[in-house]
Amino acid sequence: MSALLKNNWYRMKANIGRVIIMFVLILVAVLAAVYLSGKEEAPSTIAVVGTEDFESSQLLKVDHLAEKPTMTQLVRGDYDAIVEKHGNAVTITSIKNDEYQKLLKTALINPEAVTSLQTGSTKIGSKIIGFLLMFLLMSAVTNMYIFSEDKDKKILERIAATPVSFTKLLLSYSTQTFLLIYVPTLLIILILHFLFGIDIGLSPGHYIWLLGVISLFGTGFSLFMSAILEDGDQANMLGSMLMMITTLLSGSFFSLEGGNALIDNIIQFLPQKSYLNMINRVETGADFSSLLPALIYLLGITALFFTIGVLKTRKDYIRR
Repeated sequence: MSALLKNNWYRMKANIGRVIIMFVLILVAVLAAVYLSGKEEAPSTIAVVGTEDFESSQLLKVDHLAEKPTMTQLVRGDYDAIVEKHGNAVTITSIKNDEYQKLLKTALINPEAVTSLQTGSTKIGSKIIGFLLMFLLMSAVTNMYIFSEDKDKKILERIAATPVSFTKLLLSYSTQTFLLIYVPTLLIILILHFLFGIDIGLSPGHYIWLLGVISLFGTGFSLFMSAILEDGDQANMLGSMLMMITTLLSGSFFSLEGGNALIDNIIQFLPQKSYLNMINRVETGADFSSLLPALIYLLGITALFFTIGVLKTRKDYIRR
């Protein structure tokens, strides 16, 4: 196993430029997450159609329009909501959840009654990890490049003729992928906290195991994608796309729940959603026993990804 790891690290040196770029991106992502977590809430941009009754405030940036914007503009982020008034009835259209829409309606009718339009946890730790989540998972997919390279260059076919254990071989690929995303991210956060005194929201101990859990999940998923798809570029592209879509749906940046019952039910089963809920419970001081269902769910899915990846690779390359 140690020989396999050393071989992978030597091969990584040949792609040191790629590794340096990844480290720089991690640094930029962490700094951006810390910076954004400390900023005051930005005002929501809303499109008001058919009335001049509502004006901009500290929480709202109001655009008065003659025609109702399209749903594409909402999805694209041009507007957080569309507000229409028919008589005394105010109608709000938004892809954000029901809680946000209720707060927005209250802010329009009685601005002094609302101090924030943010929903759910607004703690620093949740913001930092939520901002990093999609980047970390997409990085995990791209960092399984040695495995994909060995498949593309038919190296695995030669390895299959040796007595090397495929379980240990895939574990060596996975260990390198895990360390490449986990260690730099954790070190950067701890350096910012201890050397620069930046508030990171959670304790260093919490970051150690929370980042470990999500890095492990991302590694398992990347192995799974690389194993079931023959082409490495295709695995990278599809895996990154799936991670981006599911992480956005899970509410990494803002909640998309409350718009459609079917979508809401699907979101609850997303591993990233369980992970974000777990972080929220950690920040509220919940007992560890209350975290176990989400933790077991995440680790169970991770184990399933690893198992399928190993079995699929053994099936493809070991002929009995």
